[in-house]
Amino acid sequence: MQLSEVSALTSALLTPTIGAAVAYIAYQQWRTNQRREERESRAARLAVYRRVKALLRDVDLTREVRRDLYKDFCEACAEADFLFPEPLRNWLGELESAATQWIDYNDAISTAAPDADLASIKRIEHDMDGLIDTLQNAHVVLREGFEEHMK
Repeated sequence: MQLSEVSALTSALLTPTIGAAVAYIAYQQWRTNQRREERESRAARLAVYRRVKALLRDVDLTREVRRDLYKDFCEACAEADFLFPEPLRNWLGELESAATQWIDYNDAISTAAPDADLASIKRIEHDMDGLIDTLQNAHVVLREGFEEHMK
């Protein structure tokens, strides 16, 4: 065998080997990117869960909605619109509505005139208790609602 034939044979064998190595490296990079995206997506979903849980845990302890936690909760609900399917988004929307209504009622009572109708105030307080009950009940099933989306 002459040197030129050996060179041609080596070149012919080397080209597919290099192609296979490049394809393998590209596949590994794709897999690494897929795993990174999955980790980032899971981290984003977990962050929403934690912020919702923070509000609901505080409601359990205090039976009121703190504005700082409410604001963070609303931001988490906005993020959830892009991270979770419709049933969970709708449920979070209902919780957000209940928290918003409680804050509105609380503002109305705290700014009520001293001679305000006591029956109306009692009715609002009763409604506020119902909203807090709704939020406390949600805390009980929070993990179940998120669990299937955290895998």
